[in-house]
Amino acid sequence: MQSILNILLIFTLSAIGYQDLKERSIYVIGGVVSAVLLGYLHYHAVGFVPFVTGIAVNTVIVLCILSVLWLYAGYKLKTPLLRSLGAGDIMFFFVMGLGFPPVTFIVIFVFSVFFAGIVYLVFQYRISKYQIPLAGFQAIFLVLIFLTRWFFPATNLYLY
Repeated sequence: MQSILNILLIFTLSAIGYQDLKERSIYVIGGVVSAVLLGYLHYHAVGFVPFVTGIAVNTVIVLCILSVLWLYAGYKLKTPLLRSLGAGDIMFFFVMGLGFPPVTFIVIFVFSVFFAGIVYLVFQYRISKYQIPLAGFQAIFLVLIFLTRWFFPATNLYLY
């Protein structure tokens, strides 16, 4: 059962990555399916109380990040938040928050943003539009994380 869910998750995240790279947008259904799969895997690994607590903490973290981005976009860039950051990116922040305990979420979130920045810098001349497909790069990063976990099962994403 776990293997089937992991395959579905890797397929869904790959589709999100491809779609965001190609179209600079993601379908809501991809986010919903990813959220359900990530949430189920998280819940199954830790149980009800740590799951709900983790989601609450992760939601507060995402809201704090979005608040800082909103202030920066409004006061420094003089643009609305949704012109600086896509709605799909915001949705994917919350999707990632459903999938992991708080410490793991922070580490994966930070490194996925670094990954997105590095990949964009390396391939910026091949990426035709000026926006970074953040949700797509983060989805690809999660695919790499789950593939690593699959090939090296000693890696546990749900300890903290």
